[in-house]
Amino acid sequence: MNLTPDEVADRLHLKRATIIRLFRKGDLPAFRPTSRKWLMRSEDLDEWEKARIKNATEPVLRPLPPGRVSSSLLRNSLHGGKNTLHFPAFA
Repeated sequence: MNLTPDEVADRLHLKRATIIRLFRKGDLPAFRPTSRKWLMRSEDLDEWEKARIKNATEPVLRPLPPGRVSSSLLRNSLHGGKNTLHFPAFA
């Protein structure tokens, strides 16, 4: 079965424009039956999702490079707190 960009976006919880950009870059396997239409095979999307899960070895939170300070730590030091995080929305 072929999926439209809207169906792929719903399945991946992304915006349609992001899906089109991934199609154009070749990051998602898709084809164009006409010059104005993109389609993706559902089998290709299944395989792509499995490959992403299998290759997901990168941690979600990456350490900062040496010499870099996170914005929350910077805010914390500016507001004089020790070992606390400052969230302006909750202050």
